[in-house]
Amino acid sequence: FWGRDRGESATLTHPECRRRGCASAVCGQLISACEALGFSLYWGCEADNHASLGLADKLGFSDPRAYRLLHFEQGPLLGA
Repeated sequence: FWGRDRGESATLTHPECRRRGCASAVCGQLISACEALGFSLYWGCEADNHASLGLADKLGFSDPRAYRLLHFEQGPLLGA
C-alpha cells in the first residue's frame, strides 16, 4: 500500500524457504531502495504473527502500535 510518501511492506515466504534469512534480505533491500527514493515504510501485521513481529524488530521497526482494520463491503453498483 502506498500513500503520499509512505508505504506498507508485506512479505510472504514459501514454507521451504523460511528461517533462512530470505525475508530479511528482501525486506532490507526494499527498505533501502524506498529510502533512497525518499519514501518511508511502515510494517503492518497481525498482533499474533510472531515471525513477522520478530522480523520487523530485526529490521528496525520498533514502535508497535495497535490498529483497527476497516473493511467495507461493496454494495450494488449504481445504474447496473
